[in-house]
Parts: sequence; structure tokens; C-alpha cells
Amino acid sequence: MEGTKLPEHLAAQRNFLRTRYDKSAAISRQNAQRFVSLLADIAEFRRYYWTTKGIEELGLIHHNQDVGQVQLLVSFIKDMQTKLALPILARYWNADLKSQGGGEFLDALKAVTAFLILRRAASGGTAGIDSDFRAIMAPKNGSSKKFGLCSGIDSENQRLGIGELKGAFRKLLTGSKFKIGQKDKWVDQVIDNPLYQKSKTIVRFMLLAAAHQSMPSAKAPGCWEKERVKSSFHENNFLTYETWNSEVYETVEHVAPETEPKIGWDSDIYKNMTLRNSLGNLILLPKKENGAIGNDSWKRKKVFYLALTEQTADQQQKRIDEAAALGMRFSNYTTELLRKGERLSLLAPLRDVENWNRETIEARARNTAALTWDYLWPWLN
Repeated sequence: MEGTKLPEHLAAQRNFLRTRYDKSAAISRQNAQRFVSLLADIAEFRRYYWTTKGIEELGLIHHNQDVGQVQLLVSFIKDMQTKLALPILARYWNADLKSQGGGEFLDALKAVTAFLILRRAASGGTAGIDSDFRAIMAPKNGSSKKFGLCSGIDSENQRLGIGELKGAFRKLLTGSKFKIGQKDKWVDQVIDNPLYQKSKTIVRFMLLAAAHQSMPSAKAPGCWEKERVKSSFHENNFLTYETWNSEVYETVEHVAPETEPKIGWDSDIYKNMTLRNSLGNLILLPKKENGAIGNDSWKRKKVFYLALTEQTADQQQKRIDEAAALGMRFSNYTTELLRKGERLSLLAPLRDVENWNRETIEARARNTAALTWDYLWPWLN
């Protein structure tokens, strides 16, 4: 965790570790033992926080009140394949968090997650983000753009306080070419990004974050609102480890089809590639469901969404029959969900949308982005 950039091939990494061990052993036997011990700690950390089986077992390390959120956030980082987050997190981790308290680790995890989403949602791509994570770890050496979280055999740096870590991430956001620091400007950047093509994992998190502890807006069809909504562990509790791993909201799908159909959709949606692939035209569905309706018109597609969001078995069956009459068939998986009384309430705001057009898509994108910012920005402050 020295902040040194290494080639990806194993020979170079083995040589680096061998050289560092030899240097440590030359100092003292105790130093060599410490080197091996720290390497074992890093291997244990990676086993728990970078494998599916390990993440499922994090209850062994974290308190019950924290473990679900830790599992969700490390699952997200793993799904993003953001390996350079691991050295940062490892500096705030030890195997005894349950007895010693894991507040600092959770705060560091939230800060890493918030930085990753805010940065990627604005930029779309990954350009420069690896350099940002390396800058957090790199020795300061008098630079205001490096933050010195590294630790090695030559020196055991005092790790950054949580406030300092958050400040470093904010500095990287505001100092990037995207100038991320103001909500309205960030929202404008996000809604102008074809995020479906850039990162479906980011889209999933943002859609769940916007809906989390929200209710369908009475003023803006298709949108969510949180103002004066009471929190509940039983309703609209979307941003959880269980939901992230479930099949119910597994895939990101278009509402207006990605390829323009001959009829049934507002032509303004297809005047540029960005709008149809932007946040406001995307929803989460079980994996097999989008094939049931394909490129059907909004009028027919809405019947499908109504069936997925009805609150009673009789209403659901009525919608299912209506959809079947229009030639739309539910997968066995979703039929079983409905039979068990499941309701895809993440789609509930779509029930009130009369026309799916540019205005609807842009309003939904702005709403989702704004609510995501409200959820994440406090994690950096």
C-alpha cells in the first residue's frame, strides 16, 4: 500500500514483493515478520471484500446494524471492478472491527462509494479515475495533489482522518475537468450522459438510490419524491444488499426502445443517441421481462407495467389478461412473482405517465440524479 504503480503481469508484482521483503529483512527480523503479517492481513481483507462468498460472511466482522450497508457498498465496488479502492479501504480495516467498532471503516467505504458514483456519472467513462485513487495513496512529497495515505516498510504513515479523506475526495472532484461540487451543475452533466452505454452498474445504484425511502410524485408523473416521506424498513426500502443481489431488479432496460420503432413512440426521443440511453429512459426489471414486450408502443407497454405494479391479486390478474390479449406474455419467473403477491414497486411512478416523450425522460433523469446527489453528497462532508 505504498502508492506505487505496478504493471499488471504477475512477474513484476512478484518481483516488487520479493524486493520489498528483502529490504525489510535487511532492516531487522521484526520488520520481515511485520511485512509478512501485513501481507496476510491484505490477503484476508481481499478474501472478504472482493469475493461473493466473503461478502456474504461479513457478519463475522461487522456489527449487525452495519453489515447490510457494508455488504451493499462493497458489492457495488466489486461489480464496478474498482480494484484501486481496495488499498484505500484496507488502511481503515482490521479483522477486529466487531469488537473495536467499525465506524471509521464504514465512513471510508461511504466516501469511496460517493466519489466513485459522482465522478463516473458525470464523466461517463473511467478516464483519470485510477489516477485519482492513486493520488489518495501516493506520498505527498510536497505536492498538493497527492494525499499520502500510503504505508510501507520505510515508514508507517499515520493514516488520514476520515474528515481528511473526505476532503481529499472533494478536492479531486472539484479539481477535475468536470468541476464536481455543485448539485445543479452535476445534475446537468449526468442527464446529458448516455449512462446505459457507460455503466449499467452506476445506473442500477442511482435508480435504487432515488427510489429508496421515496414515494411516487403527485406533481411530476414518472418521478419520485422524498420530502415529508417517513422512512420504513418495509416499504420502498430499495437500497439494500438483498435487493442488489436479487433477480427482481437485476437488469437495466429501456422504456422507449434503443432502436427507433416504425410507430408508437415520440420521434423526438430518437433525434440523438444520448436521450434514449440516458438515465430518464431506463428502468430495472427481472432479466427475462423486457423480451416479453420488445419494441411495443408506449400504450401497450404501459399495460405491462401496470400489471407489474397492481396492489391486489384481482387487479394483477385483470392486467395480465389484458396484456395477454395484446400478445404480451410474462415469463414463468414473473408469473410466479405475481402469484406470490410480489409487486415491482420500483416501477410505480410509471403508472401515472400518459405520454412517454422527451420531457418525461428529461424530468425523470433530473429527478433521479438530484435524489442520488442528495443521498451521496453527505457521505463526503
